[in-house]
Amino acid sequence: MKYYFKCPECGNDDEFSLPREESAGLGFLLLVFGGFISALLYADATRRRVQCARCGYIFRQPPLPRTPLSTMATWVIGIVFLFGVLTSLMIAFPEIVDLLPQSLTLDEIELLISVNPRAVLFGLFPMIAAILLLSVSVSWASNHTAHAELRKQFHTKPKQGVETRPITPTSG
Repeated sequence: MKYYFKCPECGNDDEFSLPREESAGLGFLLLVFGGFISALLYADATRRRVQCARCGYIFRQPPLPRTPLSTMATWVIGIVFLFGVLTSLMIAFPEIVDLLPQSLTLDEIELLISVNPRAVLFGLFPMIAAILLLSVSVSWASNHTAHAELRKQFHTKPKQGVETRPITPTSG
């Protein structure tokens, strides 16, 4: 069984392993001087590295492909959060609202909201929460099913403890 990705150096897709190398202590230095988030990002980048068994090239394993449904759900989540941030900015800085053009339709909607604020509140927030929960659930379920099918056809993780061939310099 082959992998779902190929070595960018030699095109091998048969055998990969986790790289065996000494740590330079960069993760600890990033934790001390760069903070927790930079140390986590560095640890994630080094964790996803694989080594080609044929040529010895070390590279980052590409992520498993996402389904179109998951991509759409991610966009929905992003748009909801974007509008949440924009609304928060308009609440924090009311002068931003004054820059928006006047409209009779918007004035009528604003009057309706000011007359029934509790109804709007109890209708809007559960709807937003349901959209976010549904989007996260659909994204996870879609990716989980697609990745399970991918694992039946391809290797998705490098093998542990596989010896790589020593790299011999070639004269050209």
